[in-house]
Amino acid sequence: MRSEGQNPSQDAAVNEAYDFSGYTYDFYQQILGRNSIDGQGMTLISSVHFARSYNNAFWNGEQMVYGDGDGTMFVRFTRALDVVGHELTHGVVQHTSNLIYEDEPGALNEHFADVMGALIKQWHNATTVDQADWYMGGDIMAPSLGVKGLRTFKGEKAYANHPILGTDPQPKHMRDKYTGEDDNGGVHYNSGIPNYAFYLVATALGGRSWEKAGKIWYQTLLRLTSSSGFQEAASMTSEVASTLYGATEVNAVRTAWQQVGITV
Repeated sequence: MRSEGQNPSQDAAVNEAYDFSGYTYDFYQQILGRNSIDGQGMTLISSVHFARSYNNAFWNGEQMVYGDGDGTMFVRFTRALDVVGHELTHGVVQHTSNLIYEDEPGALNEHFADVMGALIKQWHNATTVDQADWYMGGDIMAPSLGVKGLRTFKGEKAYANHPILGTDPQPKHMRDKYTGEDDNGGVHYNSGIPNYAFYLVATALGGRSWEKAGKIWYQTLLRLTSSSGFQEAASMTSEVASTLYGATEVNAVRTAWQQVGITV
């Protein structure tokens, strides 16, 4: 429908997928020095209008796929830059640490996708940590739901006792970690714990989240392995903060992890 450099389509989903993939590519290149998803200039391919009323978007190992939503819970998934950045970051994870998609490694996989999705949106909109809303997926939620997003980085629930959505299942501390088998061992649930840690680091450092906190997290992603868990990720962020910056940044990182129940 639309290739690099071509004029906009009459299809809004096509244009959103095109533009937001481009913003994601630019963020990785300009801010993190990464040449596309694989680091070697990989072409970003997207398919839109997947299935009928499909309530999701996903990276299938080779390209992006977007549903249009059912209009009741979700609208089209190409509308949200943070969602596009999130899903494309699953490709970055695949080509770096390749975190196994279950239990704590899977929750970290989701966590890094959330972090980068949020950073890409903040960077594109030039918002500081104080200006950002720290919600994920606000632009894909059906307006009739009356919620700000699918989940939040803050130490609170994105929604509670909602007649359709129920209560946000994400914990924000290790004492509340989900230990069941649903959701591949809680990959979407337990990502709330490191997400909150990242929020605490970013807000403690202030300014623009992609300048220090984001670079610490990206360099950590490059150093983890497929089986890394929360403790290893926490320790690595502290190590990276020490390598890249100094005592202020290291203290912010260590304090943040301690607040979610992980000692570094």
